[in-house]
Amino acid sequence: MLSEPVGTIPAILFSEFQLIFEATVCVIAVEGACERGRLLPIIPFIFLWATFIYDPLAHMVWSENGFLASLGALDFAGGTPVHICSGATATALSLYLSYPMGRSRKSSKRTPGHLALHRPHNSMCQLLAMVVIWGSWLAFGVGTTLSLNFKSVMAMCVTNLCASAGSLTWSCITYFETGKWSLDSTFMGAIAGLVLITPAAGFIDMPTKLLLRLLRCCYLPTGTSLQVHGLC
Repeated sequence: MLSEPVGTIPAILFSEFQLIFEATVCVIAVEGACERGRLLPIIPFIFLWATFIYDPLAHMVWSENGFLASLGALDFAGGTPVHICSGATATALSLYLSYPMGRSRKSSKRTPGHLALHRPHNSMCQLLAMVVIWGSWLAFGVGTTLSLNFKSVMAMCVTNLCASAGSLTWSCITYFETGKWSLDSTFMGAIAGLVLITPAAGFIDMPTKLLLRLLRCCYLPTGTSLQVHGLC
């Protein structure tokens, strides 16, 4: 069974690849508990969440007979089961742990001073994180095709182009608004570009991807990048 091919690779390799996907999604999902909750309860939460939330959703999207796949959903490398699912979970977890029952909110509005406290404490660490995430994203984008062919090469190229366009566009927007170049904006733009391209990386060409990324950044509400980084 382990040696049977899945696409052009052995089943055991496909299993390990999907396991890394799942582990990555679990890490994103529990980020909302950072500095808000204890580590021990997170362990059973990860197991239960992965078993009853991620696994069924991944099957619905990526399996040939999955519910969403049968409806015509196209998701190349995890827009729905990875980004949407883990992002929604992290947000819900953060809100739940930040405002326990019986505790009133100190402020209903996030002030600029509050946002400034959550800016990166070390730009070099952020740069290293961007390098690692960017390179890893290219790897799992190519691996999603389960083979080395023209589609996998195009997936890598459009992913790299989208991240580059996102980082340049967002950093330029921040510069025009503040008069300063920001590594934080460059990082956030690259992440936004990587997330945007993931579901469609295997289905579109490079000019379409570049236009899509530029439009996505240009249509951000005025001051959005500043509000995210606590600069306004």
